[in-house]
Amino acid sequence: PKCPARADILFVIDTSGSVSERDFGLAKQFATRLTEHVQIGDKDVRFDAITFSDRVQRVFDFKTYSNHAGLSLGLALAPFLGGGTKTYLALDFIRQQNLFSTSNGARERSSKLVVVITDASSDSLFKTKTAADSLHSLYHVISVGIGSGQGWELYNIASSSENVFTADSFANLVKIEQRVARRLCEIPAGDGNIPTADSKCQTGLQKDPKNPTSCIDIDECKTGHSCQQTCTNTLGSYRCGCRAGFVINPNDTSKCLQIRQCTALVDIIFVLDASGSMGSPKFKTQQTFVAKLTHHFTVGPNGALFGGLLFSTDVEKLFDLKNVTSRTDVTTSLLGAPYLGGGTNTHLALKYIDENKMFSPASGGRSNAQDALVIVTDGDASQEAAAKAAADALKSQGVKVFAVGIGEQVNLKQLINLASDSKNVVGSVDFDLLDYIEEGLAEIICKSV
Repeated sequence: PKCPARADILFVIDTSGSVSERDFGLAKQFATRLTEHVQIGDKDVRFDAITFSDRVQRVFDFKTYSNHAGLSLGLALAPFLGGGTKTYLALDFIRQQNLFSTSNGARERSSKLVVVITDASSDSLFKTKTAADSLHSLYHVISVGIGSGQGWELYNIASSSENVFTADSFANLVKIEQRVARRLCEIPAGDGNIPTADSKCQTGLQKDPKNPTSCIDIDECKTGHSCQQTCTNTLGSYRCGCRAGFVINPNDTSKCLQIRQCTALVDIIFVLDASGSMGSPKFKTQQTFVAKLTHHFTVGPNGALFGGLLFSTDVEKLFDLKNVTSRTDVTTSLLGAPYLGGGTNTHLALKYIDENKMFSPASGGRSNAQDALVIVTDGDASQEAAAKAAADALKSQGVKVFAVGIGEQVNLKQLINLASDSKNVVGSVDFDLLDYIEEGLAEIICKSV
């Protein structure tokens, strides 16, 4: 269903010289697809758009279009400018020209969101931060970064870390579309700007005591839930989870079961995706997932030993099999891993393991233990053939490869090519549901070794 929020959303699209005309077209298509996730109308969502390079250009205002067809045409007609990346001019323009005024078509009682889509660091980090700071007290600001060139500037632009999204390339914007669209609805819900229909709120929402014509989310984790251990509130619902040492009961997802530890002699290396499409919040969820996965194994010289590395554009080794010999050390090292951003060079990570002999005795590997590799990723490898070749080289040496795909845009064919067997491929369409595949993955690994 489309989000029925009462919101005014302004797109700020980078059309500087670092963006090709083709990629500018992909950015406009991304913005167009986002509009398809919401209800558009005088009582629902309205859109405005500006573009920027070394100058700012109005595309249309909140009054111009009242349907998806018009919006699609308006965005498609936005001209390519070229030039510098003066992001701060666009952010200042919003405030100086009072784009969210009622004379421009915005509503007094609505959530006001700014969505900045850019591929490069601005010409002045200081000016951009100053301009963004001036907006944060007025509007919700979301930053969408393409590539790996922006660093912390995306966090300076956004009004909160939850509002930062990154994609490896313009072509991969589709991979973060659902997450950005969900955020466009979560923000108005938090503001109390989900209108009621026929004096009723949707399940999981309640009337806003400050505005009876709107609905706000019910925090079931505070007002009542059925979770045995932990509860996470979501828009319109909630999700149950388990503490370390426990796992979700597949027959009753509100309950937890104590983990049955695998006692197999196995050397496991985690290969974790830290690319731009992952995003910092989702990367942290991935870290927690693999840290909890270690609780399914007896850790130590007589059980499982762990190694780890990250991949994005480059590879960063976290620790060798010989460096961490207790579960506490493994968990600390995994949870402390830095988010990198950048491309998805899966092949470089697999080649690194082979070339640096991470399963060898010098790195802590044991001749009497099964070697296992667990690859966790949310997208396509940048070089599919090279990734398959690198995985095949490891498999020829007796390494069992397991592939974990997260998200709706995972390439299942690639995962099957990487894994030792199609049965060694598991996945979750949502990062928030990784708890639900934890037990199954641990069982597959243990039975395989």
